Amino acid sequence: MYKSRILIMAIVLLVPVVAGYFMIRAKLSGNEVSRLTDLAQEHALASRYDDAIADLTAALEITPQNPELHVLRGQIYLALYEWDKALTDYNAALELAPDYADAYYYRGVLYASILQTGLDTRDDALADFRRYLELAPTGDHAADAAQYVADLEAAQDALNG
Repeated sequence: MYKSRILIMAIVLLVPVVAGYFMIRAKLSGNEVSRLTDLAQEHALASRYDDAIADLTAALEITPQNPELHVLRGQIYLALYEWDKALTDYNAALELAPDYADAYYYRGVLYASILQTGLDTRDDALADFRRYLELAPTGDHAADAAQYVADLEAAQDALNG
């Protein structure tokens, strides 16, 4: 009986400690993700893109379900013309958050960039910019997205002659 009381007391005392540990760990993880994201942005501004990608990859190991991190890393890949990797990150973001407007915008930018190589991704770019405008008609990139749509439609009209 004495042993069972000790066991019950230990459980009663340990439950809050364990719960507190997980709450602190969650906060540390959130702080660590913020730290890694800030560091990645500093590295990107200093043109240290490999370091920025490493930081964002480390952040994604902590929170793999974070679509914003996928978009941030996709932006670095886009700047490096690593289009397959950028596309993978944008698609991952959209799988996690199908209404994440910025992922559509940046994927549209990717498709518009690929157009310069001669590959026909115009319809994909148009679809993404239009979806961005549906989701965020007054968003940060709305004017740029609308301009992309106008430019892509004008180019398409010129080709159709």
